Amino acid sequence: MSDVVRLWGGVSEGSVVPDVVEILEELLERAKAGELQALAFATVNGGGALGTGWNGNEGTRDVMGASISLLQSRYFLDAYRGDD
Repeated sequence: MSDVVRLWGGVSEGSVVPDVVEILEELLERAKAGELQALAFATVNGGGALGTGWNGNEGTRDVMGASISLLQSRYFLDAYRGDD
């Protein structure tokens, strides 16, 4: 569905990151089509502030937890390998 977006590199506040916009637009279209039943997110703004959140339909909590765990594992594995 999407590619890993480089977090390092000191993007300045207010700079548009086209890959992030593209992913968000794709997710919005999928949500509007009823394909997405839950969403978890982690954000970093240009100033380095972090944000997290999640929401979803009833019955998605366990699957969402599994998805978050998978993302964490993928992130650490890619960081260990040096992938961007």
